[in-house]
Amino acid sequence: MAESIAKVELIVFISFSMPRQSLVELSKDAGKVDGVLNLRGWVDGSLPKTIVEVQKIMAESGWGMLTIPEYFDDCGISDVPTFVLADFDVTGNIKSFDKVSGNVTLDYALEEFTKRGEHHGDARILLDRLRSNVSD
Repeated sequence: MAESIAKVELIVFISFSMPRQSLVELSKDAGKVDGVLNLRGWVDGSLPKTIVEVQKIMAESGWGMLTIPEYFDDCGISDVPTFVLADFDVTGNIKSFDKVSGNVTLDYALEEFTKRGEHHGDARILLDRLRSNVSD
């Protein structure tokens, strides 16, 4: 039987104001469901320092992150971490999304999405994948 594929993208909005271990754990979990971490801001206002810190987290978690500042605005993100399930139009713009904010796990956020929100079916697919991919 073929694995179900979610039709939305998981985006976890983060910053280096969060504890380092939280960033590592979120990165590991996002990797299990092919989600992305979207970083806001630089370490001490420095791109080189930020690159070094991102590389350290990538080495420990096995998963990367990106920076798309407009997604923070498109989804009305003011707090981190915030978890978003976003649907994109053909031009790559976010057309609809569900979000959960707070210092919670990805498992918790996906569980919340399954209970409410437009993308509850996709959330269930991602939650099942996360739970079946527990390797730590």
